Amino acid sequence: MKNTWKISPALNIYRLKTMTVCSKNLSLWAAGWLVALIIAGLLAGCGDLPVGAYQPAKLTAQDAQVVPISQNQATPGYAGWAIDAYPDMSYEQMLAAVRRMQAAGANVIWISHANPARPFAQEREVGLNPSVFAAFKDPSQYAYHDAIAIVEANKRMLRACREAGIKAVLSVGYQTQMGQVWSAAHPQDLRRRANGKLWQVTHGNDPYGSIYSPPFQKDLRDYYVWLEFEIVLPFLDTIMMLNLADEPLGGDYSEWANQEFRQRNGYGFNEIGDSTARQESLGRFQANVITDFMKLAAGYWNTITPGLPVTMSFDGGAMREENGFPNLESLFAEAPGNFVLTWDMYPRDRGTLAKPVNENDISRLFMLVRRIGGFSSRYNKPVWFWSAANSWGLGQTAVNPGTIGDAQANLLYLALLMNQTGGHLQGLAVWNYNIKSQGLYNYSCCGLDQKATWNEDDMFTRVSQQFETVRTIMTRPLAQPDILYLRPPEWQYRLIGQTRADYFLQLMDWGKMDALARYNAAGVEAGHWPEALPAQWASLKTVIALGPPEYYTPEDLDGLRNFAREGGTVVASLGLAHGLLGQDVSIWNELPVQQNYGKGRFFITRTPPNQLFNSQSGPALASFWKSLFGRTLEGPGYTIQTRAGYLQYQIGVADGPTTWPAGWPGKALVRSDSNGLSRDFTAANGPERPLQRSEYVFGLS
Repeated sequence: MKNTWKISPALNIYRLKTMTVCSKNLSLWAAGWLVALIIAGLLAGCGDLPVGAYQPAKLTAQDAQVVPISQNQATPGYAGWAIDAYPDMSYEQMLAAVRRMQAAGANVIWISHANPARPFAQEREVGLNPSVFAAFKDPSQYAYHDAIAIVEANKRMLRACREAGIKAVLSVGYQTQMGQVWSAAHPQDLRRRANGKLWQVTHGNDPYGSIYSPPFQKDLRDYYVWLEFEIVLPFLDTIMMLNLADEPLGGDYSEWANQEFRQRNGYGFNEIGDSTARQESLGRFQANVITDFMKLAAGYWNTITPGLPVTMSFDGGAMREENGFPNLESLFAEAPGNFVLTWDMYPRDRGTLAKPVNENDISRLFMLVRRIGGFSSRYNKPVWFWSAANSWGLGQTAVNPGTIGDAQANLLYLALLMNQTGGHLQGLAVWNYNIKSQGLYNYSCCGLDQKATWNEDDMFTRVSQQFETVRTIMTRPLAQPDILYLRPPEWQYRLIGQTRADYFLQLMDWGKMDALARYNAAGVEAGHWPEALPAQWASLKTVIALGPPEYYTPEDLDGLRNFAREGGTVVASLGLAHGLLGQDVSIWNELPVQQNYGKGRFFITRTPPNQLFNSQSGPALASFWKSLFGRTLEGPGYTIQTRAGYLQYQIGVADGPTTWPAGWPGKALVRSDSNGLSRDFTAANGPERPLQRSEYVFGLS
């Protein structure tokens, strides 16, 4: 039920915290202790859910719903910058920054998160999180005054957005971290690896709370109730969405997770043994811990502030590398009605700043974004992305660092890839305006404040100039995919269960299918054959069955046969052929063998299907590609041509030839250089002049 207690704004007891912090007299401490006592009493009485075993959020027809996005997407999209609300920024500085972004073309501000979840004002990445709440209400904590400063800084930023008349996304958490003080007091409530050690992304990270722990659930909800009272309701006219957690990922082998797993399955983690069915059950559970977190947190907000959209910014770097935690399709299939899915989608997102933007990363990114677009279309879920215009996402200290042109292209291809596969892209936020050490401003490296290889003001202006363009793409009619990757999740689930993985388990490298990433192949994904193909997938021509044969169900096989019988093409492994055709198939070379079936055909291959689309194998597979798609898959760079526009982008070290888009009906094309400066793409500077690294050709349809 919705909390029923309300206090007049004039009597907002939480606002006692806003008294001038510099005076450390007895009256302030007394007021602080009084506030702590009152808050504790209120929170003790306002919880709607009993403390107990985890229960996935149950949604009703009255629950908050995201406004459905039509196929024509008539509602305007959003594009703007992410910014940190640092406590040492004055209101005037915040307002000036917000107005500068707005004047440059932004129509949304994304207020950034803490990383890690700590309550200290001098952290590199400062933001609201449960540890801030804990210190805010406890004058005995060392970080008490810092917590007040962080809260007030976020309020100042929201007031600046309100005065400027621009909407804001407010970040309020990092992964499942509750803070160092909480973790020290709750060692039994922390996420664990299968060997009993703390679950951590890298050694030395702050601990992570287990979402199945009753104290975690209670304290997280108490934090959310306080957020509604202290910040959300006073700024409900400005906050368009809450980001509940950044980069949530991974599994959980804690005792609380074990109890939840046992309740669902009738046996515990230590009773898995060699049973493949039990291994799959364990893998399914671990791969969907974050899906459970999404449902838990979004479910709380369904009851606390109905109608307010919430999101989590998932780790696009890990997901493009196929880490498997969380399962991609499950996020879409099980997302509550008030939940919007967000990913960071930088040109590069792993390693050090010395790792350059490279073709492998871009290929994986293209494949992931297209798959996200397909799930967004199928499950009718809106999506946000973060692009990069900073040192981290562009590899600033690399031999070939990213450029302004790469940052512009990042925005453009994210919008076009979603349009190409029918995805509902609702917004783009550029990371990050001022984050310490890696921001567009405040960049430093190796202990030194230093300039980036680009001019910061030029980067800001030329990236912001793309906001109107990507918003236009968001409102254009959506295209439909023509390729479906059918890959049962049980393949990964079983391996997770066998190995007791908790963070990373790569089945295949999507970057090795780079010929499909590069050459305008609009491919989406499904775990199993849908009971009925979605209407928005009516243009499918090819299905590529990527998994081992033992994971396909009879319904999958029927779906593949019916698809081929009606005129489609199916690429399947030799092991799957017998189940599909009811007979053995002989293959004497490395090229797939075509076998007609009804109005369509099967291509049966002895080579794993995910290894048939590597551009390095072009000479050997060119004839197969031509038979399969009716066109070649060759040439450097990356090309997207969809209903909304055209992009040819070059990121390789070697120069690449430019091409005119086939049957181009759109507006004039422009050619942009690595500094983000563009001019008309004409015969004078057109196909005879190759594209160099970080250059692109672009046009709106």
